[in-house]
Amino acid sequence: MKNSFILNEEERKRILNLHESAIKKEHLTEVVVALTPLAIPGAIAVGAVSYFNSLGSSSQGVKKMFEGCKTQQMGEKTLDDSTLDEITDGIFDAIDGAGTKLDQVKSNLSRIPTIPDLCAVTGRYTENHPGRYLFNDLDGDINFDGEWNTYVYRPLLSAVRKSTSLGNQASQQGTIPAGWEKFSCVPSNSTAKQVKYGNSFAYLINGVYYYSNGRKKLEDGTMANYTCNDPEFSGSTDKSSARMSPKDYYQNMDKYKNKQVNVNKQGNVNKKATQQPKQDLDFAAFLNS
Repeated sequence: MKNSFILNEEERKRILNLHESAIKKEHLTEVVVALTPLAIPGAIAVGAVSYFNSLGSSSQGVKKMFEGCKTQQMGEKTLDDSTLDEITDGIFDAIDGAGTKLDQVKSNLSRIPTIPDLCAVTGRYTENHPGRYLFNDLDGDINFDGEWNTYVYRPLLSAVRKSTSLGNQASQQGTIPAGWEKFSCVPSNSTAKQVKYGNSFAYLINGVYYYSNGRKKLEDGTMANYTCNDPEFSGSTDKSSARMSPKDYYQNMDKYKNKQVNVNKQGNVNKKATQQPKQDLDFAAFLNS
């Protein structure tokens, strides 16, 4: 008869909690989430500036604005709740039912001062009118690029400009998420995407996960240290950057060592001898050769 172990309820819960805790420490969910709001209301993050400066025009540009509410880091809204209700109700009244009052749509959208306020209006629109989404309703009533440009895109363009300006101001003031003060180069990187893991978050840059404790997870799953002086943040094109996995590093190091030769005092070359590289710069030069 096989040995069996009987766990009481308390022991079972303890083991389950340990298991769940371990999963939270290791598991990364690759979903972009909102960062800690910027200190300046109405601002967008530096990384979002390029996003909103490359919108395109007409309906596609407006669609990208709305999508940015879900994917880009930004500050708090500037409008109060009563103003949000006035704007959303005004737009709803303009497009609900037969016919569309385009001038009324334009006048209400023109009251939105920043991108965070646009996002707040979008949320309030669905909240006040369940089952309705602002962009979908606009898309259902407006058919021509000229109408999109005149009545929606251009009225919202001032909000983009205002938030971009505020975002640059926030950057100059060094606004970064709490806990990232020592590694501000990561959240300020224009390609950084925030990803959630457990109760905290990391940043994904070119396939590498960066953590606020100075550690990063490479594409092959190995862990390594990083600093803001590393090539990926300093702009260097050095191929020996921190993205290289330990396996690749040592393989390249072996190749480098095999190319080394000892030169004796008489200037004779001993091609069979190998030596450790004298300095890291030599190895970097080899990788870039």
